[in-house]
Amino acid sequence: MLRLSWDPALVPYLALWVDAGLHSRERVIALEPSTGSREALSGSRADGRCQWLEPGSPATWTVHVEVSPAS
Repeated sequence: MLRLSWDPALVPYLALWVDAGLHSRERVIALEPSTGSREALSGSRADGRCQWLEPGSPATWTVHVEVSPAS
């Protein structure tokens, strides 16, 4: 079993990332925590559903990964 967890107050969304060969020679599909509700940042910002950082203002958060045998 694979379990990912993080603080939903800091990172409220789960995204499906798909690379059909743009950044990798192989096709890649991954689940990843996301700070925006849509694929395009412009759409998430327009409806107020993304984290917006000012230059020089970093954000930090942690993803916990747990791997255990299937039960």
